[in-house]
Amino acid sequence: ENMCNKCESLTSIVIPENVTEISKYAFGNCTSLKKIYIYSEEPTIDPGAFDGTMNIKEVEIDVNTVYGISWIPNSESGVTDIVFGDKVEVLIEDAFYEHTGLVTVTLGRNVKTLEGGVFSKCQNLRTIYCKSNTPPTTDGSFSGVPTDCVVYVPTDALNAYQSTSEWSKFNLQPYNF
Repeated sequence: ENMCNKCESLTSIVIPENVTEISKYAFGNCTSLKKIYIYSEEPTIDPGAFDGTMNIKEVEIDVNTVYGISWIPNSESGVTDIVFGDKVEVLIEDAFYEHTGLVTVTLGRNVKTLEGGVFSKCQNLRTIYCKSNTPPTTDGSFSGVPTDCVVYVPTDALNAYQSTSEWSKFNLQPYNF
């Protein structure tokens, strides 16, 4: 508890693979904290671990299955960018539901499944970089996301994305990753 509470010069943190728990106020009131890297398979993060730390803009996650960032309250979140590394395969249902501050999402090369509602009601989501050559399966994963959202996909996979019902509703653009 209170590990780095009020570390005002802390700008980023790395949660390595061996960390299993982050306690209450561990990074509370770290007013300069902007970026969090998570490499631990879903550590237990106390809901108060980041209390008063509302300048977080980017979260990078590189684990097999992503359950969400419930430790950052949706209505208070300053998180605008989330990057899912190449280890990520599945994003669990409703993991980022109503994270209205999200503007950009990057999905790694091995993302296979976006469960139902994973980005539902992320009404400010404007850009998605999807690096997978095979379109990830979706099930209402983007309900409430504006259809003018630009989705960058591998150039060689553009036709595959255009042939799926959920991905094709977006502004698909080829990209060389």
